[in-house]
Amino acid sequence: MIDQKKSGMFTKLYYLLLLTALNPVKNIAIVEAQPDPCNTLVETYGIDADVVLGFIGSKRLSSSNDLCDLSDVRSDQLYEAARIMVDHLPSSVRLPNITIGIEFYYDCGPSSLVTSASLQYAVSSQDQCRMSDPLKPGVIGPVMDSLVPLASSVLSAVNIPLVSPTAATVTSHKRTESAPENVFRTLPSTSHQAQVLVDLVEYFGWSYFTLIATRGKYGVGGANETRRLAEEKGICASQTILMNDLENSRGTYDDVVTDLLGNPEAKGVVLWCSTNNIIGLLEAIERNNGEALNLILLTSESALSNVTLLDSYPKAARGLIGVRPFDSTNTAAFDYLRQYSTATFDNLYVIPVLDAVLAYSHALADIHQERCSGTAGMCTAMTELSSQEMFNALEKTTFTGIRGEEFAFDGNGEPTRFTLEILQYQNDTSGTAGGQGYSTQQIGVWKPTSGLVLLGTFEHYSQNGLVDVTPSSICGNLCSICDQSIPPRQEGGGNMPYKNRGDRYIRVPGDLDIPSILSLSDPGYFGHDGLLCGKIREKEVLNTLALSYAMDKVNADPDVFPGIKLGVTIMDSCSQAVIATRQLAGVLGQTVASLESTGPTVGILGPGTDEVAKQVVDEITAPSGLTTVSYGNAPSAIQSSNFFQTSPSLDAQVRVIARLLADLDWYYTGIVYSSSTYGKTGYDAFITVAKEYGICIGLAKEIPANAMQPDYDVIITDLFKSQDLNIIVTFVSEYEARRLLITEHLFGFDRFSWVGTETWTADAELFEGFENSAHGSLIVAPAIGDLTELQAYLSAMPVQDVLASNPWITPALRNIFPCDNTTGQQHGDYDQLNMDCVDLGLSGLGTLITLGEYSSDIGHIINAFYALAYGADRLRQLKCVNESQPLCMEFLETFLSQELYEIVANVNFDTNGQEFSFSNKTGPSEFTVQNFQQVDSNLQLMEIGSWMKANLTLDLDLIVLASTAAAGPQRDPLRCDLCFGNDEEEEPPEILDWELEGIWVTIILAISAVCLFLIFCTVCAFVYNYNHPVVTSASLTLSLWLLLGLAMMYCMNLAYLLHANTTICAIRRVGTALSYAVTYAAMSVKSIRVNRLVRGKPGDSMSFTSYWSETILFCVFVSAQFFIAGAWLLLQRPNANTIPGALIECEGQENLWTCDYTHLEFIISLTYVYALVLFTFFSSIGAVKFPYYLNEGKFLFLGSLANMAILISWACVYTLAADVTIAIPALCIGTTADATIVLAAMFLPKCGYIGKPLMTILNFQPENPKTGLENNMDETTDF
Repeated sequence: MIDQKKSGMFTKLYYLLLLTALNPVKNIAIVEAQPDPCNTLVETYGIDADVVLGFIGSKRLSSSNDLCDLSDVRSDQLYEAARIMVDHLPSSVRLPNITIGIEFYYDCGPSSLVTSASLQYAVSSQDQCRMSDPLKPGVIGPVMDSLVPLASSVLSAVNIPLVSPTAATVTSHKRTESAPENVFRTLPSTSHQAQVLVDLVEYFGWSYFTLIATRGKYGVGGANETRRLAEEKGICASQTILMNDLENSRGTYDDVVTDLLGNPEAKGVVLWCSTNNIIGLLEAIERNNGEALNLILLTSESALSNVTLLDSYPKAARGLIGVRPFDSTNTAAFDYLRQYSTATFDNLYVIPVLDAVLAYSHALADIHQERCSGTAGMCTAMTELSSQEMFNALEKTTFTGIRGEEFAFDGNGEPTRFTLEILQYQNDTSGTAGGQGYSTQQIGVWKPTSGLVLLGTFEHYSQNGLVDVTPSSICGNLCSICDQSIPPRQEGGGNMPYKNRGDRYIRVPGDLDIPSILSLSDPGYFGHDGLLCGKIREKEVLNTLALSYAMDKVNADPDVFPGIKLGVTIMDSCSQAVIATRQLAGVLGQTVASLESTGPTVGILGPGTDEVAKQVVDEITAPSGLTTVSYGNAPSAIQSSNFFQTSPSLDAQVRVIARLLADLDWYYTGIVYSSSTYGKTGYDAFITVAKEYGICIGLAKEIPANAMQPDYDVIITDLFKSQDLNIIVTFVSEYEARRLLITEHLFGFDRFSWVGTETWTADAELFEGFENSAHGSLIVAPAIGDLTELQAYLSAMPVQDVLASNPWITPALRNIFPCDNTTGQQHGDYDQLNMDCVDLGLSGLGTLITLGEYSSDIGHIINAFYALAYGADRLRQLKCVNESQPLCMEFLETFLSQELYEIVANVNFDTNGQEFSFSNKTGPSEFTVQNFQQVDSNLQLMEIGSWMKANLTLDLDLIVLASTAAAGPQRDPLRCDLCFGNDEEEEPPEILDWELEGIWVTIILAISAVCLFLIFCTVCAFVYNYNHPVVTSASLTLSLWLLLGLAMMYCMNLAYLLHANTTICAIRRVGTALSYAVTYAAMSVKSIRVNRLVRGKPGDSMSFTSYWSETILFCVFVSAQFFIAGAWLLLQRPNANTIPGALIECEGQENLWTCDYTHLEFIISLTYVYALVLFTFFSSIGAVKFPYYLNEGKFLFLGSLANMAILISWACVYTLAADVTIAIPALCIGTTADATIVLAAMFLPKCGYIGKPLMTILNFQPENPKTGLENNMDETTDF
């Protein structure tokens, strides 16, 4: 009889087994092991033991999907340690005459096998192979935390306890659905490591640190817990930079280091990363000279899993501090193991394994004491022990652990007492590294009862070695992620409180308001969680001062809005459309509670970047009717009637670039462009203008969205391979420009002269460290204009007022103001910066800012404010003529109407002595031409020319280029000396003319001609001898169809050797597949016919072997291909285009044309052909061994087999080859080879027998009087 408890358990097991049967898991064989005879996944120690514990671990690893063939030495230590423990239990474990064994279940690494291993243990008590039924109280393992939920999900169904020797992640250390109640841990959860890391941050006195984590429960959970604990202590943690565990791209790690470089005052970095990510980061730090940052890396246990890895990157790793749940100074566990084994034990995870065995052993001893008191061995009451009772015993057990500490489980199944070790990778002084280099030294411990206890000395390193002072880590000038306390604006200005960079505002209240969207910061790093702002753009921040200047000038003009004060609300879009629309919606909807009230909105100033401007216009200003005046180079894709830009159009800028190239005699260039709207618009415009100027485009490369370093590697190497390509025109962002120069620098190239736009001058630090690559670059940027009056205004502006009211100005002026360098104070100290400037007697900003510090947008921002202000004032004058109030209601109601737009479109005003007016909704086309020149070690931007009133002026003597290769005329060496434009759209040639040349063309044409002649001769011979037994046995009808298909295959070569036009492209689409289909439809019917005939008896009349039945079957096979070809022609009209790179027609040389379908589309169109070839091959196998009909079956088999190999070969080459000069020869050669093989196999033997005496043919195989030929002399029809 089975009791109710066991009955319920068996029911659960039944459903588990049913689940496994429906979702079988592959059983992996173990190579060179001693497997259990009943299951190759199990290795048993102590098969006759009274108690058998399960152990799930990666004792062996898998090099493939079907073998556990690799030994895992470190996991071997865990198994060996457990085996020793069950053999030599301490005397405190009282289990008289009871033996314990272990079943080791191989999971071999793949997580899919953990479920199978757990299930095997659960059902193994019913295993019919065993001679005994030992007690199976529970399982130890798995040895990876990520696999624990998989095992527990199976074992919890039957209440089997699971004691894991791993530390639970923060997200799963509490008993929830993700961590079932049957799980115990012998290591503390990683949440305690987070506590230690925060305590270290507090000990160092840091107010800020950066978090980097691996995606997943371990990394993200640990990072979030660290941030939470830090916030409780008032310490600011940045948003987490996230990486994929298996990330191997150098570019990803370089981007992370670049992000760290953007916060040079934040020295503390806390890592919750996998070992792979740790290695990638250390390598990137050394590769990018990151050790100069003097970073202090604090990391969880993953970096210490294999300390020898740190030795490969000593400069980056020195000073690294790690936390792990062990105390390496306590050697009790290893001393115990060495008593019973000579094996090497260096894996610290043997400690929690030994504690897991002790936990089970002491729990069993407690049960034996309770149920079998006074009885040696297993009593009946103990053999009936349920899993729930075992679980309860584990919860209550208390014992002395292997390290001599008291051990017990808390309510979450974790140890109540433990020690966390704090290690640092520092100069070797103990001799562990042979007296040289670095090694890990214990510098402290952490216990729940005592907290952080320091036992050694921290060492801190700078680029030059050890330093005595602990580096500070603050959220200073270039950080701006954490909350800052900004004093209120002086002289009646409003407070500017903000919580984070995406919610910062500057508001100067007025009777009318002009919300202004500026791009004061870079976008946040792509790996952050959430929308963030990146590094502050120093030049862009000065645009806020320009707005203040324009506002004060308008308010001081008695002729403009007399008695009315204009106000402004400044927002930082962080170059992200989502942030810009969110902030603008809050300002217009008056939902930003921290902002003072202000007057009605006149119009919107900005944004300045293309993507942001388009979204703001599409989602907010266009639907609401607000007039928008941008200061940037917005894309032509913005079709809103109420949108203007004060900067010149991108089309005008592109025309200046083309004119610059022509004046420098550069008629051969490459182009690199971004995948953004700006990049694609610039590329399209340049292609159009290049035709007019006769400029050849040698190579065009697009930078993919979210491009990584390998993408830049491909772009630079492709450009370099074009050896005569020295000039590269770019339409890219500033970040992409920097990545291009970094890559050029890494490859050691110095040949290119880059031609860029104002994005190349947006950031003062854009080319820092890569000055050699930027040297010689030419920049065409909108003219800034005369800023003398702005300089005078800023000179009178008190520094203290600016610093107090502008949350962005302090970090922007870091490299301009020397004030804080005199006292050695930290840059992040706002008050000290203020006082230092006063001490130096600096009364205004203008004396410190040079013209080179301003962005190229600053004049356009001033003009944008003027356009809205003067336009609105003109509208007020029209609407409020007879009104006593300066702001009449009729005027205020027009802001959302077409009237303001029409007035702004025709507004004109004087700006610094020059008249401004819109032309086609854009500003005047005025540009400067600048040249990056390296003087000593400094990179300077020299003005070498200008474009004013459609006239380009250059001072050629001032130009310095990157290399002598760019100094002379630039021509396309392969196509022509000079390209001339053609404004008309080029049509493909309709004449029949050769397009490709070469020896292969001659060979293909010669073979095709000879074979076509042979086909003609064969047709004549077969028709003339239609009653000949050779002809009748081969079926005259099918033979003629087959010869037709072969002739079509040879003729198709002409279609690929002639110029591609609409007619030729249609023939190519239909002809190739149709010729193959005709050929293999005939061969398929032949294979069916020969199979039926060879199996028939002499004299029998065979159905479906007559001429009519064979023809009908042939037509059925071919009709499918006719349908496919017709559908393709109807759905996609055939056309021809020039090949990529041959964009402009040159005088004296024609373009190379190709059909508009892709190579892959063409190969897909042959799908039905592949099916026919395979059908012929498999159907002919049955007739191979029959020599009848002159070995017809054998030749069908060999012909289709050879055709398959050739067809696959040329199809692969054709698909992968982007160059048509490679793809077309592959297709022609492959098709010719296929046709020739079939022609030789199917007709050469038959033609040899036509004309021979009949008896000679009939005696072809004397050992078998039946040849099959005589049976076809009087072939009857039975259709």
